[in-house]
Amino acid sequence: MLIAELPELATAAEIARVLRCTAKFVSQEMAAGRLRASKIAGRYLASQAAVRDYIQGNQVCPDQMPARGSNGETTETNGKLSGTNEVSNAVKQQAREMVERLKNSSPRSSKRVPKPHGPPAPVTLIR
Repeated sequence: MLIAELPELATAAEIARVLRCTAKFVSQEMAAGRLRASKIAGRYLASQAAVRDYIQGNQVCPDQMPARGSNGETTETNGKLSGTNEVSNAVKQQAREMVERLKNSSPRSSKRVPKPHGPPAPVTLIR
């Protein structure tokens, strides 16, 4: 299915067929605001232009060449994969620091919960 075949306001299921993914994923993208949509009568609906913008904004080209849209035209920004290791390491470090802060500040942290003393109580089977 092509973007041009979508109705003026498309549902997550219709957009999912264009993007070749699940309707649940599309709904999550809409709810997160990454795919512009309006919630009408409890359903997210997005325009063709919003779907085009979403696709253009999520293109990545590993060879640093300009990304190409479905019509063959190049986009304004080049795709970039360089630096992902540095970003990943920085994110991992931030996560480690956050875990340590949470461990130290949580009253129910495993460090502060006293461990039971002695053997466990015997269990009596009742027949």
